[in-house]
Amino acid sequence: MMTPEQREQLEFIQRCDPTFLIMHVRERTMFDAKLLERVFELAKDQARSLVGTPAAPKEDWTDVDIELPNDERQVLVFLNGHCGLLDTEARKGGGWGIRPGFYDHDKRYFRVYGSREQFVTHWQDMPAPPASAKGAV
Repeated sequence: MMTPEQREQLEFIQRCDPTFLIMHVRERTMFDAKLLERVFELAKDQARSLVGTPAAPKEDWTDVDIELPNDERQVLVFLNGHCGLLDTEARKGGGWGIRPGFYDHDKRYFRVYGSREQFVTHWQDMPAPPASAKGAV
């Protein structure tokens, strides 16, 4: 049986957002920030299990302040800039919305449509092609 104090502590763990701590660890220490992030995920999962709260859906988007792609593969990037999704100016840089791009590790920034993009806030791997198109050339 769980005491009210234990329940309160577990609920607190569920609400914690370690983003700032993980960013600080990654930028200022030699500790593996990805490992720390995983520890927080496991603690939250365990707290949810003990309290009986359903698991939160997995976020498909990765915050660029937490992690960057580890190679230069094409990914989807989310821009949070000065233009609207359908604004034609968005093609000239900046913009808002989802676009294909990649992280240039040598230059340390994302490239979208061949240009440097400063408004990338999140990224995720490209989706798999539809099952019916996998054999198509």
